[in-house]
Amino acid sequence: SVCPEVREFDRASTTVANAYTRPLMAQHVSHLERELGQRGVKSQLLWMTSSGGVVPSSTAARTPVRLIESGPAAGAVAAADYARAAGEASVLSFDMGGTTAKLCLIPNGEPQIANELEVARHERFRKGSGFPLKIQSIHMIEIGAGGGSIAARTRLGTLQVGPRSAAAAPGPACYGRGGTEPTVTDADLALGYLDERSFLGGDFALDRAAAQAALARLAAGLNIGAERCAFGIHDMVNESMAEAAAMQATDSGVDPRSLPMIAFGGAGPVHAYGVARKLGIRKVICPLGAGVTSAIGLLGAPVAADLSTSAPMAVPRWDAALVREILASLATQGREVVLASGVQARDIRISTSVDMRHVGQGHEISVSLPDGDPGQPAFLDDLLRRFHDAYVKLYGRNVSGTDAEVITWRSRAAGPKTLLTASRLRGQAKAIRNPRKGSRPVYFAEAGGVVDTPVYDHYALAPGVTLQGPAIVEQRESTLVVGPKASASLDTEFNLIMLLEAK
Repeated sequence: SVCPEVREFDRASTTVANAYTRPLMAQHVSHLERELGQRGVKSQLLWMTSSGGVVPSSTAARTPVRLIESGPAAGAVAAADYARAAGEASVLSFDMGGTTAKLCLIPNGEPQIANELEVARHERFRKGSGFPLKIQSIHMIEIGAGGGSIAARTRLGTLQVGPRSAAAAPGPACYGRGGTEPTVTDADLALGYLDERSFLGGDFALDRAAAQAALARLAAGLNIGAERCAFGIHDMVNESMAEAAAMQATDSGVDPRSLPMIAFGGAGPVHAYGVARKLGIRKVICPLGAGVTSAIGLLGAPVAADLSTSAPMAVPRWDAALVREILASLATQGREVVLASGVQARDIRISTSVDMRHVGQGHEISVSLPDGDPGQPAFLDDLLRRFHDAYVKLYGRNVSGTDAEVITWRSRAAGPKTLLTASRLRGQAKAIRNPRKGSRPVYFAEAGGVVDTPVYDHYALAPGVTLQGPAIVEQRESTLVVGPKASASLDTEFNLIMLLEAK
């Protein structure tokens, strides 16, 4: 009932993880619903899943393992919505927070879905050192580089950033909460990308002196200047993220230079310019509310239930009646979940796919099922064509002389999406205010050092007005760094569009 799919260890690991978290989640769901009800909130509570949909409390409490990557998934959902609003079909989503950065390729307006996930890695970013979960989740690459990632000297005397993190407590040295090791946030503050007085809209003052002291200790150990040390930390993080993004794009057969980037999270817009420069990306979209984009994504996610079952079937032994039975059963189960969330039956859409491979292979690839009757020869011909096309696109060649087989059948029942309009989030900000807040010294490698750089208020900018870099644009929860070789302007939805010059 938790994981009706092949591969004994993976499904056992998934079921154990679900059993471990289920009592905690059931208690949490019950407590939250009770407390919200006492405060007059009568609406139904919906919970984000790892695959980009929301489900009712009963489903969330029964299978909490499917919620494990819900936060990053919500960010990817929002990124896809922002991309469509900006007129972009395919984008690279770049979400950088306090401990990690998440990169997600969004082709044709929809994030890619993976059918397995690994969590709780003993060696944090080494594949195979954690617990495999057979759940559907939005496919993302995680980099151990966030605002709290600690920079240190290796035994070889070189600089290393992450994977250790200062986390929220004690946090970076500049938080003034006991942290003494230099982090990415400390480096960004020392370089002028952040301002100690306007962090979190001025509600949380940063300690510049503490950041500089932590960086000075590391710089002395590396036998370099503090400024060079700070930029080395910033640049090394950018390089790690650019390399990971290039690998994911290449694995998907996409040239990253052709993709715009959507940068969000507390630290994403700070590093977007550097990452885009390394990838050769010419356009960066920084949405309004960039620091809380994952929360915004929750508002636009559709109610959706993802069901699966393994029933191996070689194509030469295709059983149309059994196929109809499997798909009907999955669709019925999915509809029950979506209907329980209050979605009207007429608004539910069913999409199906299968995991296929050549007979004798150990791993499958996902292929969408054609429309129509599985008993028609055209249905099977179309399915085989889709499988071979996907196989060639992924591996660069086809395999002749072997039959294909379906291993796992998948179905998604989903309600309608909510259309997000970021302009509503602008609140009471008025574009007639002077957007220029002042200036401060900011370090840019292309400029050869520190440059007196104008600082702007994102909420007071008017659409269509171009800012020539270098410039800093501040939101309450994030800051966009516009480098010397870029310009930026607001679109009609108040997203900041940064255009980079060709190298």
